[in-house]
Amino acid sequence: MKINDLIACPTCKGHLEEVSRNGSGKAFHCGPCTQDYAIEAGVPVLLPAYLKNEPIPSNGHLSETAVKHYYIETERYDWVVDTRYPEKLFHILRERAIVENLKKYARGKIGLDLGCGTGLITRHIALQYRVGVDINRWALAKANEHVGDGVRYVNGDAENLPLASGVFDVVVCTDVLEHLLEPEKAVSNIFRVLRPGGVLVGTVPSKSPVWNYRKLITTTCPVCEPFHNNFSKNGVKKLLQPFDTIRIAKGALGLEWLFAVRKTTPGQR
Repeated sequence: MKINDLIACPTCKGHLEEVSRNGSGKAFHCGPCTQDYAIEAGVPVLLPAYLKNEPIPSNGHLSETAVKHYYIETERYDWVVDTRYPEKLFHILRERAIVENLKKYARGKIGLDLGCGTGLITRHIALQYRVGVDINRWALAKANEHVGDGVRYVNGDAENLPLASGVFDVVVCTDVLEHLLEPEKAVSNIFRVLRPGGVLVGTVPSKSPVWNYRKLITTTCPVCEPFHNNFSKNGVKKLLQPFDTIRIAKGALGLEWLFAVRKTTPGQR
């Protein structure tokens, strides 16, 4: 399967045609939007135009643009090799729990790791075709080093997901939604790109009081993120309400919620 069959315009979600541009090599072109998207080192760069062109606000206002630019330009953290104790224990337990959920619920041929970062979880998706999407090009390069062959990467944004509708059997989305000002947009996009019967496996942080001491106990993980939301169980259910719930349970050390939900049509319920 070619990546051309899985990607779409981040704006209109329409088909992208691969074209050659004199002096700039190949690109993906959206006819209705009249927009070209670059291909860098084999990775389609499918960020919405406003993220590439709009400057970061200088007034301190917490905008969507400011939040996203932090992850595009500032975060340089390798989740595979950079963690150290004490929080490394949390990440070991977290990774183990996510892998167990994947073993239980990941079925089919085509899997997506949305917000794949440096490939910590991508390497555990045991499906025939794997796609990793992240807003951070540096992280995608690291993921390619850690995971190796067999994964196609896309530089894209979860709230403007540049992927075709109804093509994925499994979507993995771990520790991503809490960093979005409007995570409902990402959830809606995940629902769109899943096939009927497809499964979303993911995590979000819980409201454990331990998170209040994050800046005191962390030794390596970034604590300067511009936005980080914590969820109650009811908050997780509300966020995932387009889906049918398979399982929502406390994860590593009670610090996060693990969930598995399924896309079903009204006739399947």
